[in-house]
Amino acid sequence: MIKAVNKLILEINNTENDYFEKAVFYIRPEKASDNKLSSSAQEYIKTVSKGAISTPKTKSSVIPTIIISIAAALFSATATAFVILL
Repeated sequence: MIKAVNKLILEINNTENDYFEKAVFYIRPEKASDNKLSSSAQEYIKTVSKGAISTPKTKSSVIPTIIISIAAALFSATATAFVILL
């Protein structure tokens, strides 16, 4: 099946980011004539780029996660044993 699609596409090749080589935006037809289109796309890329580099978790954030996981496993094992024994 062939479908004819008329989409407005904005492609940014210079994202000024180490991770992203190119960005492609599909423009809403009602916003196609907006003068701020290119600057808005660049601003969006900068916003998204800030979240591209994840910071490593510190011990203080990993330890509670491990404790909660162990507690959940113990609870599940206890509940399973209780159900089996009944």
